[in-house]
Amino acid sequence: QYLIKADSVINFEKLNLTKTQAQKILDGVYENYGFSDGTYRVYNQGEFIGVGTVNDGILRINSYVR
Repeated sequence: QYLIKADSVINFEKLNLTKTQAQKILDGVYENYGFSDGTYRVYNQGEFIGVGTVNDGILRINSYVR
């Protein structure tokens, strides 16, 4: 009741992944999905999974939250 959602205090753009994209990234398989470079709040089908950075279209998770 008194806890703040982790993603509510992070001021980055939201990036929502498909289940397949999220699983590949969390398994360490990095592919170019054409995302714009930057730092994002990353979601797996609407569920916050962490903060990630995109460089050259490739997303890497910096902080994994679950």
